[in-house]
Formats: sequence, C-alpha cells, structure tokens
Amino acid sequence: MRRLKLLSLAMMASFGFTSVANAHFPWLALEDGKAVYFFGENPAERTYKLPPSIAKAEVRALAKKGKAQKLELSTVETDDFIGMTSNGSVDANTALVSKVTYGMFQGMALKYYTQCQGGKLPTKREAYKRVGKQLDLYAQAVDTDSGVDVYVMFKGKPLPNAEVQLFCEDGHEEGNATTDENGKVSFNDKEVEDGLNGIMVGHRTDEAGKFGDQAYEKSAHYLTMTFSDPQDFEK
Repeated sequence: MRRLKLLSLAMMASFGFTSVANAHFPWLALEDGKAVYFFGENPAERTYKLPPSIAKAEVRALAKKGKAQKLELSTVETDDFIGMTSNGSVDANTALVSKVTYGMFQGMALKYYTQCQGGKLPTKREAYKRVGKQLDLYAQAVDTDSGVDVYVMFKGKPLPNAEVQLFCEDGHEEGNATTDENGKVSFNDKEVEDGLNGIMVGHRTDEAGKFGDQAYEKSAHYLTMTFSDPQDFEK
C-alpha cells in the first residue's frame, strides 16, 4: 500500500504537478440518497484504503438555501467499496464539498479539494458563492446544447491554462482540455457519458505556510468534482 502511495506521488512529480495521471485523490458522489467519499484514480476505483489524513476529512452539504451542514460519516469496507458514507440521507440536489491537506512532498503541501455537484445541471453559469466560500479550488458544470461546459475557479477568480480531465462512470478518460481565460473548458455529448462523470484539475502556487510542524514554500492544489449527465434527467 505504501509503495502505491509513493508511486502516485512520484508520478505527480514527474508530470510537474500539472498532469494527474495515475495518482490517487478523494472523490465525492451522491448515490442512493447517501453521500459517498472514497480515494482512487477515478470515480470508478473505490477499493483503495483511505490514507490517515484523508480519513480525517470533513464533508459538508450545501443546500441552495441555508448554512453548510457537516455530515456525519461512517467507515465502510466491503469487497466493492472502501471509504465513508453519510449516516443520514442527503437530498439529490445538494452540493457536497470537502477539503484536506494530504501531506508534504519535497517541501510542497498537497491540498485536495473534493466536490459533488448534485442534481440536474443548470443551463447557465451561476455565481456559485456557496461553494467558493468553502473551497479555494472549485468548479461548476453547466448544461449546453452540445454537451457540458466546466468553469474552474481559484480563490474566486477564473483559472486559465489549467488541464482538466474528464472521466466516465467506468473510470475511462473521455476528454482532456485546457481552460481558457475565463476558466472554461467544453466537453461534447459524446465525451460526457451516461451516469456519473468526474473531472480532475491541478494548480500549483507559491503559497507558503506550515503543515503541523513542517514549513512549506509551495502548494499543489487538486480538485475532483462529480456530476450526472444532464441527459439522465430527460429519460
């Protein structure tokens, strides 16, 4: 298990902390009325044991109105799933968010942001302030006539020149694009498949600070976000 973790970090380093191929990250999804939180390379990989720092992460539910609500989670380990699920039910239209510092790598802090955009996607971009108040790095998916646009934001501003990977429910990479000056990428209806879709994006900064008793001079921020294919709601 430790060898796999080190391999993931080594892959991240070899790709300059921009590409995130073959690295493990936390994911959030809404399934069967529950929030599910797991650690894997993509939305389909759900049997990797949660690292200690990831297992301590808090998940918050953001309704369109009202305050953020911390969810009570329970650890679940089966043949098909290792992770955490919410104890209570969660409305399907709720947004889920989580953030955690995974650890340090060569003097750099690895900061993970996890998001689930629940319900049917909007057909136009929204302010999305409720998510921006919770996460430094976040995204919003918008339904379009040709597919889905994804807007990536960092600390309230559009994030340009960021590589965004799109994964389908089975874990295959279906699309890859770079954000424009508005932080936007577009994926077509062929790339956005039925069921759960997930995006992954990374951003490196010179942000310094301390993690525990360790000082760092740079930070690597990574976001995973899931959403459902808009066409699922038309069936």
